[in-house]
Amino acid sequence: MKVRNELDELANRSAKSVQFPNYKRVADAETGRAASARDRYVIASISKWLTVAAILQLVEQGVMSLGASVADTLPGFRKDAGGRVTLRQLLSNTSGVPNLYGPAVEADPTLKRSTMTAAEAASLFCSGELIFEPGARFDYAITNWILVVAMVEAATGKPFERVVDDLVVTPLRLPDTDVAKFDFDGRPDTAKAYSSISPPVLKMSPRPAFLAAAGGYSSTANDLLRAASGVFDTPLLTPQSRAEMLKITTPDQHYAIGGRVARLATPGGTRLAAWETGRTDGYRSVLAHVLDQRRTVVLLNNTDMSQQSMDRIALRLLRADWA
Repeated sequence: MKVRNELDELANRSAKSVQFPNYKRVADAETGRAASARDRYVIASISKWLTVAAILQLVEQGVMSLGASVADTLPGFRKDAGGRVTLRQLLSNTSGVPNLYGPAVEADPTLKRSTMTAAEAASLFCSGELIFEPGARFDYAITNWILVVAMVEAATGKPFERVVDDLVVTPLRLPDTDVAKFDFDGRPDTAKAYSSISPPVLKMSPRPAFLAAAGGYSSTANDLLRAASGVFDTPLLTPQSRAEMLKITTPDQHYAIGGRVARLATPGGTRLAAWETGRTDGYRSVLAHVLDQRRTVVLLNNTDMSQQSMDRIALRLLRADWA
């Protein structure tokens, strides 16, 4: 398969190593176990990017449409608001759908372990009055992505995780990428997340399956490197779908669908990069892929480091490679 052959070629390329002596690379602060590229981290909102890679293939197959409304795809959802919100607006966080999940989980933390379906969660947390006209502005609401999961399951008749596995995880050979269970079933390759290192204070919590698209996946540095190359540099997606993935919908946020596009100043001029970030509990992540150079940085952290610091480190790594 051409996708796999190109990925093998990319995986065999060597990369420069930039050392950051002030940072401890530890996956388990209590045992001192060193972190490696094979450790699993919760990748938070990079899950949105994986979701879009799957949905664009469903669009190519005619199973879904970016212009389809929520009401068209979810028969039980309210027709008035649902008829005005499209899949594209959900993926670009411009839907106007209210976030009723945040207040609900604050009032009842047991919702983090809920087993309700995505369709049930959509009805409970996403069916309030729209807070603005769809498409009018950017709102990074988790409820956009609850609806996305429900729409994917309704359109395909399959569990969301299986759809992403069939269309992205399996063809790109990402063996350590799946929906995070947050207890990881005692896996020894887990990078534990912390709010404090001295003394170690864990900061990890469960997340229901209906939040998988919003930020429920875990992965490794190795898998994310392969995923970036697979999505942008191989025929997994058509050129039209890749262009759709990089079409900025909210300029002030640099946001397209499922992720951001950054303009980077380099010695050779300005270059575009897909710039995906994730933040949940004690996990932070950056996946940056320079689009015309097949150059990728993956940065995974298991503390409360700021996202701005993560971005600065990723930029430093890229600039070191350009130097």
